[in-house]
Amino acid sequence: MGDGRKEDYFKRTQDMLKGLIPAIVDGQSWLDHKGEQAWRIDEMILAGKYTIKDIARVIYDIQPSDRIKPLKIMIQRVNKHKDHLTDKFNVNMAPHRFQVKVGPDGIVRFDFTAMKLSIDNQSALQEKNKDIQQHSGYLPNRSDFKKAYKSIVGEMGKKGAIDDVLDQMQRDAEKDGKTMKPNWRMITEANIRIWESDEDDKK
Repeated sequence: MGDGRKEDYFKRTQDMLKGLIPAIVDGQSWLDHKGEQAWRIDEMILAGKYTIKDIARVIYDIQPSDRIKPLKIMIQRVNKHKDHLTDKFNVNMAPHRFQVKVGPDGIVRFDFTAMKLSIDNQSALQEKNKDIQQHSGYLPNRSDFKKAYKSIVGEMGKKGAIDDVLDQMQRDAEKDGKTMKPNWRMITEANIRIWESDEDDKK
C-alpha cells in the first residue's frame, strides 16, 4: 500500500480526474497501491457506486486459492484501507489525508468537493467510472438478483432455474450498457447462495 507522505497524491488525483494519467496501470493504482485487492478497493471507491460489503465481496473472490480468508476479514481489510485513505496510519504507512465518506445508502466514495479537487467538466468522473467498469467488469448485486428472479417467476409462473436467473441478470445488465466481469456467473452463483441463506435466516 502506498505511503501518503512520499507523493503529492492530491495533485496526482487531480491529474487522474483530468485524464492526464490512468487510474490503474500495470497492477498499481494512481495512489501507488499495488496488488489486485488494493487497487480494486481504490477503483471501486473512486467509482462511488459500491458499499464496503460490495467491495469486500469482490476482493474475497480474488483471493489466492491457497490463502482463503472469510468475508468478515475482507470487510475489515476494506475498512482499514478506507481509513488509510483518510487519516489513519496503516502499520508504518502514513495516511493520504483524503476525504472519503459513506452515504446513508452505505455507498463509499471520495468527497472531491471537500478535498477541493475540481473536475474540469461534468462528464469527466462519469467517463472515468465507465473506464473502471470496462477494466474490471460489472458484478451483479443482490438487487440485480431480486429483479431478475422476479422477472423469471413472472414469466414462468414458478421458481426458475439458476441458469435462467443468471441469463436474465445478463440481459438486464446489457440493457444498461454494462460489461460483465469475465467470471461473473461463477461468482454470482456463489453470492446467490449467500443471499438466499441470508433470507432464510430472517424467516
